[in-house]
Amino acid sequence: MKSKSDHPAVLPPVERLPNLRLAGAVSLADSPGFFQPLGNEAILGLSRQGDRQGFRDLATIQRLTGIRSRRLLRPGITPLRLIQGLWQRLQQDFGRTVDGCDRVLLCHSHVDPAAAQRLATSAAGQLGLPADRVLGSNFGCTGFVQLLCEAVELFSRHPEMQRIALLTAETPETWHCSADRAFCGIVGAGATAVLLERLAAEPPERPATGSISPRPTWRLTGLSRADLCLPIRSADAPLFFVETTDAFSFRGEPVRRSVMRMQAEDVFVHGIELMQLALRRALRARPLRPGQRVLVLPHQPSGKLLRAFIAAARREFPDCQFLENLEHHGNCISCTIPQQLSELAEVCHRNSLPPPGPDDLLIAVTAGICMHRRHDHMACGYALLEPC
Repeated sequence: MKSKSDHPAVLPPVERLPNLRLAGAVSLADSPGFFQPLGNEAILGLSRQGDRQGFRDLATIQRLTGIRSRRLLRPGITPLRLIQGLWQRLQQDFGRTVDGCDRVLLCHSHVDPAAAQRLATSAAGQLGLPADRVLGSNFGCTGFVQLLCEAVELFSRHPEMQRIALLTAETPETWHCSADRAFCGIVGAGATAVLLERLAAEPPERPATGSISPRPTWRLTGLSRADLCLPIRSADAPLFFVETTDAFSFRGEPVRRSVMRMQAEDVFVHGIELMQLALRRALRARPLRPGQRVLVLPHQPSGKLLRAFIAAARREFPDCQFLENLEHHGNCISCTIPQQLSELAEVCHRNSLPPPGPDDLLIAVTAGICMHRRHDHMACGYALLEPC
C-alpha cells in the first residue's frame, strides 16, 4: 500500500516567502475555566457504551493512544468563547489588540463544512471587526500549516499588511461519537493563537549564542502543503467518511449527530508515509548549517502512529530530534503544532532535550484528513522555522 510519496512534484515548496516571523504563540489549554480533563478511566467506560467491546483495560488505552489525559469543553463554553479567550491572552501576553491585525485566519474543523465560517462570522461580530477580516477554514489536522500558507498568500498579495493572527479552535467532542474506539481515546479539545508578522526587507541577525528566551520569535524560512490521492482498498472502505447516526456524547449521553468515521489501518499506513514525506522534503528544501540542531515537531495523531513515524524517521534522519507532548494534550487536531510552540521550552524539557537555541532549525510536519475530499485523499505539509 504505497503512496508514491517521494515523487518530486508531490510537495512543492512555496518559492517566494515574504520575510515573516512568528511573534507569539498562546494556548488556552491550562487557562482556568475553558476545559476540563478527560482521563483514561472515563475513556474506558465511554468506549464500552452501546454494548460495544471497547478498550480492554487502562493499560491498552495508554499503549495505543499514548495519552493520559485530554480535554473537553467545560459546560457552557462554546467555540466562540474560546476565540474571545484567545484574544484576551494575546492582549495579556503580547499587548496585541484585535484592531492591530490585518486579518484573522481561523481553523475550526468539523463534519459540517459551514461550521468554520459561521464561527468566523460570529467572532467578527463579537470582536467588532468587519466580517471580511475574519476568515474561517475547515482544514483538520494539517490546519496550522494550511493557515500559514493562507497567510503567506495574503502577505504576498497585500504588501501593506503587517500582522495576521492564526487561530485554532478545535472541539472534536461535537463531531465524534465517544463510543467509537478509533477516535474516542485520542481526540481532545484545544485553542491556540499565533501572531505572524512582516519583518524588514533584510533578514534579522541571529541571536547570540546560548539558549533563547522562553518566548522566542521564529522566522518562517520554508513552507509547503499538498492534498494527495491515495490508494484505498475498495469503494466500501474510504479513508474517512461522515454519517448521521445514533451516537454518544463525550459525557455519555445518547445523541443523534453527524460523526466522522475512519478506516484506521489505511490511515495509519498513509499517515506514517506522509509525515516522512513532509520531513524529507523539508530537509531537502533547507540545507543545514554545520552542527545545526534539527527539532521536529510532528503532528500527533496517536501514540501508535507517532511511535511508528519517529522510529522510521530516525532510521532515515538519525540526527533529527523529535518533540512530543501527546500524553498531556491528545490529538487536538490543528492545535497540535501551535500548542507545542506555546510551551516549547517545557516540551523540550519533557523530552529530555536542551531548551531551544539560537542555531536550531524547527520543522513542523503534519499529515491528516483532506476535508474537501475525505474518501481517497489525505493532506500533508511542513513549515521551517529559525530563531530571529
